[in-house]
Amino acid sequence: MTTISCTRCSLILDQSFFIKEKGGFYTRCINCRNQNNKYIRKRKEIEESQKSISILSYEELDQRLSEMIDDIGEEEYFENCETGIKFSCFIDISFLKNKTPKEIVDDIKNFIGKIDGYYYMPRKDENKEKHRDKIPIDRFDCDSTIKITINITNLQAEIDYTHGILHKRPERHPINENIKEFINSQLHLSPAEIFAQLELNNPDITQKQIHYWWTQIMKKNYQKDQDQLISSYLLLNERNYNIILMDLDGDWTLPANGAEFSAAYLFLDNAKKNNGIRTSILAKFFQELKNIGLKNIKYFFTDKDYSQINAAQIIWPSVKIQICLWHAKRAIKKKLADNELKNINQASLLNSKQQYDFIDIQWILSLTSLKTSNTSIFCPKDLRSEVLDLFVKHYHQHSLIPSTQNEFLSAQVIKRNAVEEMYLLCYKHNLIHLWGYLWTHWYQNDVWLLWARSASPDEICIFKITMLTESY
Repeated sequence: MTTISCTRCSLILDQSFFIKEKGGFYTRCINCRNQNNKYIRKRKEIEESQKSISILSYEELDQRLSEMIDDIGEEEYFENCETGIKFSCFIDISFLKNKTPKEIVDDIKNFIGKIDGYYYMPRKDENKEKHRDKIPIDRFDCDSTIKITINITNLQAEIDYTHGILHKRPERHPINENIKEFINSQLHLSPAEIFAQLELNNPDITQKQIHYWWTQIMKKNYQKDQDQLISSYLLLNERNYNIILMDLDGDWTLPANGAEFSAAYLFLDNAKKNNGIRTSILAKFFQELKNIGLKNIKYFFTDKDYSQINAAQIIWPSVKIQICLWHAKRAIKKKLADNELKNINQASLLNSKQQYDFIDIQWILSLTSLKTSNTSIFCPKDLRSEVLDLFVKHYHQHSLIPSTQNEFLSAQVIKRNAVEEMYLLCYKHNLIHLWGYLWTHWYQNDVWLLWARSASPDEICIFKITMLTESY
């Protein structure tokens, strides 16, 4: 059997995983190519949706583009240095109205460069005699462009931004060895916290530079092997930790005399496993933890990962699943900022009418005619904080905590009141898509049980977020 090593996942697979239709072989296996195609489709959907979004200010452009760059950092499958971005939007340039079109374009280009950390310039002329005599910087063949179209009449600019590969960023002001040593001594802090300590005496450095060197130094100190599983094993072994680990052959390695532990880790390559497989692996891991003493747990905190939730409920049937408040707020906040209108299960919304008599059935039925309308808004910017605050209020309410009227409400009454409050807020502003999202993803009964503290009426868990374990 002829095998090939995939340049993306490094797996050695049969050559059939790499064959091109017109002959020859790809450098990446079919699994990696499919994952990449899925990612590209997702970005195209985002790009198309953004063209119908309202005109952005410079601050909103900074936030939106920064979030997309941060999201790539959170993609478990892709490495930052090989993942690209496509972004389109309209921005307000009224504050630049006294500048020429060229000055406006340069201002926008430089502002984007400050956001993503890159220089953007015309391609070099092939005639070297036309090159200016100046210190060169590294250029990358990263398939990147910024197309800026200025509309002087409307004082708007359309931006089409493409960065094919997020390669290493150039250092506008190099980081010296003293700063690197300081970063190394403060690795227990976040890059933002380290930057806050450095920026006063080093006004030319950027937070992105600190983040880059923090990452590099962290890798140097903790990465023992290119394979994350082997690296973790070597690091834990080096520091004399008891290891409960699935080895490379898929067998469990357990301490001979059991274990006392405050934390346990499972390293799982999510990209190559569907939810069913992940649930099975997690359930096996949880079962081993239960076998060595973790039996009667009351609460299981998670970031709404249904593979984790299903596995926990299999091993500990009576456990109360508690979705982390920080992750819940982050998910809702991100959704509220996205005006893309996706199809919503109308049957689920109709079911809400069967449960609660205050819901207007005609309003629910209007979803069919609204879902393709370009004038529909998911959630106005000035309403987002109110929606989020109301969700946080519902998260904290509990039968053992008196209401503002000094009444102790039952879990059923708390839920009904919460649903009614959120529904009426959406109904008042005619935000049917927002209500569809909130009901389907948070307020219908099977999801409500996963995050509302009132779903466990006899006691109150003192913890609300997963940071307690994530910071371990």
